[in-house]
Amino acid sequence: MTENAFAVHPYLIYAGISFFFLFLLVMLGAILRVSFQVGKIDGRLSGLETAVAELRQDNASIRQEMNALREQVAEIRGMLRASHDRIDLVMRHRHDETGAIVLTPTEPAPVAD
Repeated sequence: MTENAFAVHPYLIYAGISFFFLFLLVMLGAILRVSFQVGKIDGRLSGLETAVAELRQDNASIRQEMNALREQVAEIRGMLRASHDRIDLVMRHRHDETGAIVLTPTEPAPVAD
């Protein structure tokens, strides 16, 4: 009878195979858990990207409204300045002997020598 120099008991082989099978199951569970977490993170990221896109649209519309408001403010300023000039003209007046209104000039007339 010849003996095999490298003989392993079958139960040790079964134990090794069982260990590797359980190890593979644990690794599969870990991979599945990580993939679910990555999926959640990906979903949150896409939601954040959508929210940022909406904020950018809102920001653009606010900028357009601000530009329109600036134009309106400039127009109102022009009207106020014009009305201020007219009020200055009306306030610089005097009444002559007949009671008529005479507007006084802003600069005095030059005196002749």
